[in-house]
Order: sequence, then structure tokens, then C-alpha cells
Amino acid sequence: MANLIKRIFVLVICLWALPLFAQTESPTAPSSTPTLSSTPEPTETPAPTLTPTITPTFAPPTETPSPTATTVPVFPIGPGSIEGNINDTFPSARYSFEASRGDSVTIRMETTSGDLDPFLSLFGPDGSLIGRNDDEASGNRNSLIALTLAESGTYIIEATRFAESTSAGTFRLSLAIAGTQSTQTPTDPLSAGPDFAVQYTVLDYGDVVYAEALNADTPRKYFAVGGRQGDLVRVWVVSTTGDLAPQVRILNRNSETLSRESESRPGEIIAYGTLPETGWYLIEVSAGGGEGTFSLFVNRLASAVLQVGEAISGTFTSDLPAVSYIINARVGDQIAVTLFTEIESAARPQLELLDLNLRQVVPATSGQRFATLNSDIQRSGPYILRATNLNPQVGGNFNLRLTSYPADLTRLNVQPVSYNKDYPDSISADTPQRYFRFSGKTGDLVTITMNRESGNLDPYLILMDSDFNELAANNDASINTRDARIIQFRLPKDGDYYILASRNDLAQGTTEGAFNLSLTVGAISLESG
Repeated sequence: MANLIKRIFVLVICLWALPLFAQTESPTAPSSTPTLSSTPEPTETPAPTLTPTITPTFAPPTETPSPTATTVPVFPIGPGSIEGNINDTFPSARYSFEASRGDSVTIRMETTSGDLDPFLSLFGPDGSLIGRNDDEASGNRNSLIALTLAESGTYIIEATRFAESTSAGTFRLSLAIAGTQSTQTPTDPLSAGPDFAVQYTVLDYGDVVYAEALNADTPRKYFAVGGRQGDLVRVWVVSTTGDLAPQVRILNRNSETLSRESESRPGEIIAYGTLPETGWYLIEVSAGGGEGTFSLFVNRLASAVLQVGEAISGTFTSDLPAVSYIINARVGDQIAVTLFTEIESAARPQLELLDLNLRQVVPATSGQRFATLNSDIQRSGPYILRATNLNPQVGGNFNLRLTSYPADLTRLNVQPVSYNKDYPDSISADTPQRYFRFSGKTGDLVTITMNRESGNLDPYLILMDSDFNELAANNDASINTRDARIIQFRLPKDGDYYILASRNDLAQGTTEGAFNLSLTVGAISLESG
């Protein structure tokens, strides 16, 4: 009986100790409660790799960006214009600019293609909305924000489309900043007086001059008038005494004639001219015959800058068989102009595109009732569009419309280049222009040289900013060479710049051959000549 009791006691002790042996003898099955370990030494503490559940396998929801959130990049810009595109993939674009307290800013977003309905927003340095616009005016879907800034800092422009719209297309964003506290030299050409090498009298639009005398001792007289780009100016000269048969011209700063005369009756003559750029112009009145006195009246008929998409209506008369307009275009732009006369009119329309030297950019086009002109713009700047009635003895109403498709950089085949390297290339009838792009910093002094290597090539160089605005140009580096060279041009800002290497008269030129283009940075030793 005693042995039986001993055996029962030993069995109970073994059953009680069995869980403890199971924990200390099974290292491959770590406990989820390590505090139950019976061994306090540090060497017995389970390794960190045995507790992977301590590190979460997913990020907290507050730290995970929404998969539908899209960050709109912000592009820094300065005064000028830039092209953009709004569509379902990119419904908005943002641009930043620096401005000071008291600056007056004007921001305009214009549709250049498609059915885009522009919408502009302006955010201040603290991120608050300070301006918003949908339609510039009734019937004009372009957007315009014009205001004076209350603080200095970085401002953000958001260019998008009307919220309820699914419209899409390309646009041109323009930024103008006028600093009320600026100490810089004014850039307005009219802020300084005219500087002509003749004696003149300054006039304003609407002024009348009486009893000016012309004779053998004083065969001509000059008057200076300041105007804005696109002003359509009329100068009216009437002989008041004697047998004077006056003539009148409107001249630019290079003494080139911009006007066309129209004589309504003997002793009375009118000159019309469209101003290609803002600045001062000379009115020359000369004695075409006889002597006597005259009166002169000058006024502005209209602002004749032709905007993309704008429909213009006008009238041809026997006194005014031709009307000129200014087109501002950039290199690579494709423009199309349509001119048509009304059904009851016997006028026969013709269209011409001229540069500022009044040379045809493309051949003139004409028709019985319709005339259409198409052109690829070879050089950034203003152009003169002249609409003419080839049947001047009859008049008639006409309608005119300009369409423009902005430059597509992929069509220009732009080659990236770097400082202090040479790049051989060639100009031919099939490829009259070559484009190069480089990145520069504010203040860099760049020198660009285009040397002829073969053929009869007459090189021509143009340097442009990232918006294709011309900064400098050169035809002949000196009187002793036909090579082209832009010397030590100081870059105005950080960013990309474009070089247009071509020939004299650009696409209209006839010279061809190989050339070497070199781009250097830094001060250089200037040569005489």
C-alpha cells in the first residue's frame, strides 16, 4: 500500500512539471508572451527577429497619399508670354513670379486653338486667393486679372478651364509687371523724347498745325508723333495759300516710309500708316511743287493690332483701297489669314504678309471674293498684314480673321548644346534654319559664333529666350567677314535659351553651305573692328 501511494505521488509531481519542461525544451516555438520565460539572464532574451509583429507591415492611413491626388508642378516665369495646353490629362497649369509691394500686374490667358474656356486664379505669397476671372468681357471668353499687389513675395498663377466646362486647347499666358517703386531705367520707348537728326515739332494725336510755310529755302518740315504698336494713323495736309502741292510721309526711326498717300482733291493730301512698334515717328511734309502755307492734322483712327481668333470687319473705299494690321508672331508659329468680301461687293481681295522693311514674307494671295494666306513664321516679332482691294475704283465691305497655331518644338528639331564646344552643321534649301538649345544662368556672358566652312553661305544668328522672344541678332560680325557673331551677351535669367542659325534673309535667302557653331561663356578679348 505504501508503494502504491509513492507511485501516485511521483505521477502527480511529473504531471505538474510537464508544462515547464515543454517551455524550456522547445526553442523552435517561441512564446507570444516572453515574460513567462523562467530564465532572467540577458542571453536568454528572445532575438528581435523572433518578434516580427513589432514592426507594422503597412503605413498608417494618414501617411499614405491618396492614389487620386495629383501634384501640379509650378514653373517660374517672368514678364512676357508663355504657351500652354489644357486637356483632360492636364486640366491646369501653375506658374510663379516674384513681385514687390505696389507693383501693378496684368495677367491674360488667351485661347490659341481648340474650344478652351480659360479661367485664371492668382494666389498671394501666403497662399490665399487674391484674384480670379472667367471672362475678360461680355462675349470674350479670354481671362484677365489686373490689380496692384499689397505685399512683396512669390505669387502663383493657376491657368485652367471653367469648372463646368470640358473644353480643351492651347493657350497663351501673358504677364506684365509695372513697378511703382522701380528705380530701373524706363523701358517704354515713349518715356524719353524723340531723337531725330532733323529739326522737328512734337505733336500729339488730335493736334492741328496752322500756316506752316514751304518754299525754296525751306522745302520740307518735320513733326514727331509718339504712338503705340498697331496705331492706325492718319495725317491730313491741306494747302492754305499759294500754289503749294504738298506731299506727306510717315517715317520710322530708320527713315523708311510706312505710309501711303491718298489725294482727295488738289491741294489736299492724306497719308495713312500703321505703326509697327511703340515709339516715335516722323511726319515729313514737303513741297511737291510751288510755294505757300499748309495746315496739318494728325489723329489715330484705331488700334490695328490683329489678335488671334479676332474677327475684323472693314470697308474698302476709293480713297482707302488698302488697310494694314500688325501681327505679333513667334518663330515656329503657323498662321492662317482669311479675307473675304460681301456678296454684293465688287471688291477683289488680296493679302500680303510683310516684315518691318515692307518686304514680302510669302507671296501675295488673291481671289474673286476670298483670299487665304498661310505662313510658317521664321522669326519672332511684329509683322504687317496688308489687305488690299485690287479693284480700287469700287468699294465694299470685308471680313478678316487670323488663326495661329503655336510653335511645336518637336517640329523644329532642336539640338541641345553646351558651353565651350563646337557644333558643325549645314544650311541648305531644304533646311534653311537650324535650332540649338542651351541652359544658362543669370549674368552669364555668352558669345555665339557661326563661321562658314564651305559654299556661299552668308550666316545669320539669332539668340532667343525660352519664350522665343529675340534677345540679340547678327548678320556680319565685321565689315571684313560674312560670319555671324553675338558677342558677350549677358543672360537676363536662369533657364533655357535658343539659338537660331540661318542665312541672310532666313528662309527667303539663297546661300547654302556648311558652318561651325561655337558657344562660349565668360569674358573674352575683343578684337578691333
